[in-house]
Amino acid sequence: NMDPYVVITCRTQEQKSSVAS
Repeated sequence: NMDPYVVITCRTQEQKSSVAS
């Protein structure tokens, strides 16, 4: 789960969730 792409995807999802909230 330390793959750069996975980390970036997780971060992006978190930011989108925060904005949606």
